[in-house]
Amino acid sequence: MTETRALLVDAFTGEPCAGNAAGVVPDAEGLTDDQMQAVAAELGASETAFVRESADADRRLRYFTPTTEIDLCGHATVASHAHLFADGRIDAGEHTLETNVGVLDVEVTADGTVWIDHERRPRSERRR
Repeated sequence: MTETRALLVDAFTGEPCAGNAAGVVPDAEGLTDDQMQAVAAELGASETAFVRESADADRRLRYFTPTTEIDLCGHATVASHAHLFADGRIDAGEHTLETNVGVLDVEVTADGTVWIDHERRPRSERRR
């Protein structure tokens, strides 16, 4: 049996069971497309973000609904980074994020608030 840690994380709130829930799989390296799709379907959240390594950014997120992969999801991005920060896996500050639409800038403040810059940057201007 293979174990994969999958979470439901509330975005846009500090209260449990409020806000906008998203699935987050913090260690998705090695999962196949079919496995990610199956996890997203099992969680049943509107979107689930899968955190992977990236050669072009600090991390890569792939997003799946219960039925298909999508290119980008704001609340799943916020939920993922809030979880990674709360879990001590990333520090406050500026981060880069590879998605299917390109590399985006994400900022996590010292209190765990997550901000996303949806403007894609040319490779020469990316912060790493």
